[in-house]
Amino acid sequence: MKKWKIGCIGVLIVLGLLVWGISLLSVYAPTGGIVHIQTPGGPVPIKVVVFDSKWAHIEVGHTGPPNDASLSSGYRGDFLMTDFKRSPMRIELEFPRSNVILKVEEVIDDEGEKRLEGYWKQTEKDAAVKKLQITRWHWMAGAHWFDQTTEILEDEPDMDQPKGEVDGRWSVEFEGSGEKALLDIYQWVSMKGEIRTTIDAEFLSYRTTNRFFAGRVDGNLVRLASFDNGVPVLVHAELQSDGTLKGDLWIGDWEHHSWAATRETNKNDP
Repeated sequence: MKKWKIGCIGVLIVLGLLVWGISLLSVYAPTGGIVHIQTPGGPVPIKVVVFDSKWAHIEVGHTGPPNDASLSSGYRGDFLMTDFKRSPMRIELEFPRSNVILKVEEVIDDEGEKRLEGYWKQTEKDAAVKKLQITRWHWMAGAHWFDQTTEILEDEPDMDQPKGEVDGRWSVEFEGSGEKALLDIYQWVSMKGEIRTTIDAEFLSYRTTNRFFAGRVDGNLVRLASFDNGVPVLVHAELQSDGTLKGDLWIGDWEHHSWAATRETNKNDP
């Protein structure tokens, strides 16, 4: 009888520990989603992954593992989490260096349907000076840090294989002003000779303080996005038949510049 009681107590303890562990996992499971911040050149896609009320991570271009274009939260990081609630879902991120706020929250309409609403806002002395709409929120609770992209982005068109290598340093000249800039694109070729479709890049220009970009090559099109300091920037370009690039730079919805570029070096140069 005594052994039976001890056994029952042991089973209850194990069950209690299991319930406690499952509850902890539900509390600390990462919550993440894809966000599209709209600009005249198209959406700047970012992936936000929230771990708890103070720790979050942002991937730019949702292209895979963290790179130089990724952002992290914290007082020594790139942004702060000023508000977070799992149910109903609400999140607010602040980028102090650029006075930017990114916010999304779950609302219920008159018919009882739930939806997500959000915006990007840059403030100056507590007055909104720039505001962009978020055209897509696709939120998924408990999703793995890097395994969301395929499931969430099924409705996006398939990418064409790159029609040429864009790897290397490009000398950029803006139309009209003749102002110079540099574009470094990092694109690798596999051992089988397959050109990678996802790319990283650095764009050095007086036009924007954004430096680190991530994106993809789709046929002869180069699509890059940046969210440095919370500012959405797009760089789109097309590889020409003569080997040059022609493209556009969009900074939010307040600046647009066209440019052309010639390659300075690539990895096949001596």
